[in-house]
Amino acid sequence: MSVPPNIDLFNRFTLDIFQRLYLSFPVAIDLDVRTVLGSVTPPDATFDESFDAVFMASEAMRFLASEGFLTHQEDPTGGHQCLQVRLTMKGLAVLGRMPASLERKESLISKILAVGGKGIKDAASEQVQELASQAFTFMLASAPTIAGALAGP
Repeated sequence: MSVPPNIDLFNRFTLDIFQRLYLSFPVAIDLDVRTVLGSVTPPDATFDESFDAVFMASEAMRFLASEGFLTHQEDPTGGHQCLQVRLTMKGLAVLGRMPASLERKESLISKILAVGGKGIKDAASEQVQELASQAFTFMLASAPTIAGALAGP
């Protein structure tokens, strides 16, 4: 089954955001979601898909913040800016995680950076889906560990 266009775009957008935030950490950055979308929207996207992507990107930022991956401030003018965006400790921990398999041990962020270096826009949907899935799986698996670490002794 192929990945639905909305999920594919969400995955590409998310990986690009993770890459940008990891490379700027710990400095918060301002993001224009239209600029990010321009770098991740597949070339074969329809006009409607591209138009709807701006709304999706704003919702994706809210989702990633509500799930604890990042913090940000929304544009007070109602524009397309996300201000002071930064990875949280949880986001940073998830991106630095290594897969449990004995095969190639490479952190998630290393894989994202490799795909990003070639262009997330041109990456295969299956590859993007796999990386996004790993990020969310790692987040779910590490949630109790992170919560316990933050709670202290």
